[in-house]
Amino acid sequence: ANRKLMMDRVCGLMAMISEVENKKGIHFEPMINIAHNYASMENHFGAAASCWRNLSGDIVWRKIQLGLNR
Repeated sequence: ANRKLMMDRVCGLMAMISEVENKKGIHFEPMINIAHNYASMENHFGAAASCWRNLSGDIVWRKIQLGLNR
């Protein structure tokens, strides 16, 4: 199933429960959705041919990417 759809449903239920119990709502920050399977074209040690490398379960980090800090 779609991760965003699942997250929207969970957040909606949490907000509904919070309103009933606290008479307040819950404020959610914007969701950070990062793909966790990454592939890249790589060339090692000046090899004549490049190859695709699949990093299953890994993420790519970019300086401007929300949610990843180094």
